[in-house]
Order: sequence, then structure tokens, then C-alpha cells
Amino acid sequence: MMSAASNDPGWARLEGTEGALTMFSVYAFPDDYPRHIVVRRSFVLRTGEIVHDVIPRLAVDLEDAREHIPPGLYCQPRAAGDEPHILEAWF
Repeated sequence: MMSAASNDPGWARLEGTEGALTMFSVYAFPDDYPRHIVVRRSFVLRTGEIVHDVIPRLAVDLEDAREHIPPGLYCQPRAAGDEPHILEAWF
């Protein structure tokens, strides 16, 4: 499990997320970026609250998107109840 406080290349630290579970969700052509694959970072805080990073990473394909995800994480494939644009999530 990656710590939210770790120094991830290309991703800025977010105040108040220390000790949180960091996850990355990969979206295919979402409404706000219809020409891109998008990687969004979120934090699950110890309180259960989820905090979303407001700055996504844009990619041209899934392989390019995965370059924005730190190594050593587990890939969870899309589940039946996920939002339609979600391809996978990384924890």
C-alpha cells in the first residue's frame, strides 16, 4: 500500500492526506475530457472520507495512462457497478 505522504514523481502532495490510502482511477473518455484517457488520484482518509485531487493526468491510451501510476500498486479491473467511464483502479 502506498502512503499518501510518499514522494510520488509528478504528483504533488496534498495537505491533510497523510496516512490515507491513495488510489488512482483510470477513466476512458469522461465527459470533462472526451478525447483522453484520464488518471485521477483520490485519498481514502482514516475517517472514511474520500478526497479527490483536482488535477488529473491526461493520456492518449491505457499504456500511457499507466505511466502516471506509481509502481508497486495493485490493479483492480472495472467492476459491474462502477461508473461507465472507469477502466480500472489502482491501490
